[in-house]
Amino acid sequence: MNREQSAMLRATPGRILQEEFLDGFHISQAELAKRTGIPRSAVNEIIHGKRSISTETAFALGFFFNMDPHFWINLQTQYDMRRVQFEKAAAIRARVADEYGLELKDEELARVQTYFANREKDQFGLASLIGPILSRTAHLGWTTDGHTGEDVPLAIFHPHGYRLNGVVQNTAVAWYIDDIMNLKLREWNQVLYLPALAAFAAKGAVVAVEDSTPGNKVLVVRKGRQVLRLPANKNEADLDGRAISLRSLVVYNGKAFFVPAEALALIK
Repeated sequence: MNREQSAMLRATPGRILQEEFLDGFHISQAELAKRTGIPRSAVNEIIHGKRSISTETAFALGFFFNMDPHFWINLQTQYDMRRVQFEKAAAIRARVADEYGLELKDEELARVQTYFANREKDQFGLASLIGPILSRTAHLGWTTDGHTGEDVPLAIFHPHGYRLNGVVQNTAVAWYIDDIMNLKLREWNQVLYLPALAAFAAKGAVVAVEDSTPGNKVLVVRKGRQVLRLPANKNEADLDGRAISLRSLVVYNGKAFFVPAEALALIK
């Protein structure tokens, strides 16, 4: 619970009664009890937040202060709703912190609260919300779903015993296959993936990088009336509002964009 929420909970109906009415009109708790018929112990408990304002008490206060009793009923109802909301929020924050070691931001808490309120079942459940929050905390970005962070067993047969050993990065598998089959992937990289800035500039286009969504950079290419948008690390393109599926990925390595020749050919 943050400071603002704690302050709101401290503003109990009893505190408002004390500070804005009794103090404002210079009335003691004893006098209020005597003139309204509300037991003095009940008045004291209301003032100290140990008792709620009942409907009967609301009418007594309304009559005494010459005001609509619904003011006191609504004041108590709104306070009770805030208290329940904050208590549930605190329970959710505590559960997520205990199970995942995460401190939820307010907007993340709101999404989790909506999940518990709706209880719409899906194949991922709460993990569909917690996963992106974990990624945000770990500063990880994803191009697609369905990944695993665990080690994956890999069985390899080679007639001469040339095998990968131990734990290796998944990218090492590609180079292992390249070595065995002599695919010359590094040479093909030079042909298939062209430095975007230089390649588009050679065609007279202006290039910019759009980073409005963290972790999802988009290469924006403009030439005349043509506008080509190329999301990083995806095989998608948008040319003047028309979606195009590419056969190869648009690659962003953290420093620069590299594009396949088919993407370059879209700019005339």
